[in-house]
Amino acid sequence: MINGNSTRSVAYFTQVYEAFCQAQAAREPFEASYKIADFVISLRFAGDALKAQMMPALAHLRTNSVADVDPDLTICFWDSVSTGVELPQISGPKDDVSGDDGRIHMVYQTYDGVVDILRLLDWETNTAVYWIEDAALLPFGENTFAIRPLLHWWLRDRPFQLMHAGAVGTESGGVLITGKRGAGKSTTTLACLNSDLLYLGDDYVLAELDSEPATAHSISNTAKLVPDNIHRFPALQSAISNPHKLGPEKALIYVHDYASEKLITRFPIRAILQPRVTHQRDTRLVPTSPVSSLMALAPTTVFHMQSTSQQSLTKMSRLVRSVPNYVIEVGTDLAQIPEVITKLLEESR
Repeated sequence: MINGNSTRSVAYFTQVYEAFCQAQAAREPFEASYKIADFVISLRFAGDALKAQMMPALAHLRTNSVADVDPDLTICFWDSVSTGVELPQISGPKDDVSGDDGRIHMVYQTYDGVVDILRLLDWETNTAVYWIEDAALLPFGENTFAIRPLLHWWLRDRPFQLMHAGAVGTESGGVLITGKRGAGKSTTTLACLNSDLLYLGDDYVLAELDSEPATAHSISNTAKLVPDNIHRFPALQSAISNPHKLGPEKALIYVHDYASEKLITRFPIRAILQPRVTHQRDTRLVPTSPVSSLMALAPTTVFHMQSTSQQSLTKMSRLVRSVPNYVIEVGTDLAQIPEVITKLLEESR
């Protein structure tokens, strides 16, 4: 539908947006504004079905100070089951909906053969729509992931890049923590909650590249732990929001609810760290190359964002070349992790 046919894709986006407006009219509408970097992002909901699932991850970024400011980006959320409004019919195979014609970007997905999700973005109107067939079947992680691809697409031509990384630090500077699944990224990030370091993110952060140095911005206050690793953080067990679903799902923690005073929304990026679990007691830093950091950062970022854009790779390459890069050999004494990072940050001032 979208490839090579802008007229058809704009027409379909218009139909979907009108269906959202119909769904919103059928249920009590709700709108909330958030500040991500210096952008005002407005989330509009048709009823409560998705509101309760999408808002907690962004709670620390909510703002009431922009009532008279037009949002930079508006994202509209709705589902068919709770509103009774069906998605406009797709002509041809559903796979044909996915694509990018320069103005409209659409991706249609079916998760585990169970639930369908459609994301659409219109760059000209700065409007996006997120539709799911049944909000009750929202896949795990979508409450922290839903806006990320939309934000990624929208920032395509701006000097910003979403990064698959955690981030901790202080107002004067912090580090990005990146690596493939099981590398110790969440362990390293969460070990810093019991220190003077502040928490910017555990899974994804937004990097602003035109600032000097580059700046990390928070986009979610959630943290995720594999169930086998929960015992290492006994203080977090009472904060787990999904205790009866562990196993199929990771433990999901909203840091805003657990320790809002530990949150920070931005800081200068002083270094990039790649965790490596050593099973030794002590933690230490080993210098590594920008190429090594890029190889840790880029594959999952590109995969998750449903994009093979050369622009994204160029932006990430620019970032890793602008700061020192290290492997952090993570030891079993978790208290050493923030100590090592704090010392690094003090020496980088």
